[in-house]
Amino acid sequence: MISHKATITVNKSAAQVFQFVGTDYFVNHAKWDSRVVNLHLETKGPVVLGTKGHEVRNEGGRNKNYDFEVTDFQANQCIGMKAKGGSSRFSATYTIRPLGAQQSSLDVEFNLKMGGLRMLMERFMATSFSKEVDSVASSIKKTLEK
Repeated sequence: MISHKATITVNKSAAQVFQFVGTDYFVNHAKWDSRVVNLHLETKGPVVLGTKGHEVRNEGGRNKNYDFEVTDFQANQCIGMKAKGGSSRFSATYTIRPLGAQQSSLDVEFNLKMGGLRMLMERFMATSFSKEVDSVASSIKKTLEK
């Protein structure tokens, strides 16, 4: 398994950061992740624990499909999800902590477990995976602070 966590400081309140990455995940995800081709909600209503969705991502010039479910949802604190695409398993957690009235800490943690023969590639992908997580965190910060 490949894991990486990036921590950034965002000059927005914890409620604003959570609204952007949690509550409005389906509206905003493509704003901070350019590899999202399509993202849609499969369950009705707002994003909550158990919400399911489908994402198409461009990875290495090819579109990959992922079905995911929100596995952790704590208002203004955390959203976590697990996804499956082919033989790969992926999890993401966004944890927000207030640092002041208009400043927050955001942890972006991703884990990837590849299956089949692709599992042999995991250790070669660790550096690029870490860069991707860092890029996602940086992009969230830049988008929120515009």
